[in-house]
Amino acid sequence: MRALGLALTAALAVPASALAQDPTIEAAERFLSAVGGLADAKVRRDTIWLPMLANRSEVLGYRFFSEYTPDGPAQALRARQAFTRSCTDAGGQVEPENSEVAQAFHQRMIGDRLGQTSGKHFWAGRTAVCSTLAGEVLMGFGAITLDRSHFYGTFMGRGAGNTETVVYAFRPDQIRSRASFEEERARIAAERAAEAKRAEAFRKAIAIGTETNCGTVIQLRGPLVEIAVPPNRSAPNGASSFWSKREALFPAGPAICTYGL
Repeated sequence: MRALGLALTAALAVPASALAQDPTIEAAERFLSAVGGLADAKVRRDTIWLPMLANRSEVLGYRFFSEYTPDGPAQALRARQAFTRSCTDAGGQVEPENSEVAQAFHQRMIGDRLGQTSGKHFWAGRTAVCSTLAGEVLMGFGAITLDRSHFYGTFMGRGAGNTETVVYAFRPDQIRSRASFEEERARIAAERAAEAKRAEAFRKAIAIGTETNCGTVIQLRGPLVEIAVPPNRSAPNGASSFWSKREALFPAGPAICTYGL
């Protein structure tokens, strides 16, 4: 475990030359310096180090806090405020929490992977994404808290342990941007339009003997088509054939048959 901690700390050490060359790392260092805390804490195998262990290639840096406090979330909230200031200073804005960008990042980094609340502590996770006005991601933020503040001032006192918080800065190139979601919506819309066009062409070309998603066409009557039910299927009323509107038919395949007008 000591080797793991040293390896991860070394992986996150940033040479002075890199700071001068990489504005992303430079911005992360400024943010983490403003947050304070420890930059060389030993990494343990528990939920609080989840991003470090599961997504270490995406972590630019981290800061660790351990304190006996009545306000468990305080450090994470202060770090979130520092992140907002860093984002604004960089000419960006923090994505709304209900945005696709923010929700997708939160789900991937934390999701439902935090430890369950117990009689001794509970977990809390926060994330945020900083983007330019044009939607380019500048940096990601994460904070995981092992909250024991409800023991503060009780007879158990410090025996219950300190509240611990790890604050993370994440690489921007590993976070989905607004443009990626817009491109995905455009792709899906184009695929649906192409599918609708293929279905329309298929319906216009229907003839006796055409195989559809419901069966074989055996009779045509304008917009209506009579379908022979395949031997391995049965219509809801047990009939061996039924009439359908052309617009309800699709090429043979997995499309659901409505069996009727």
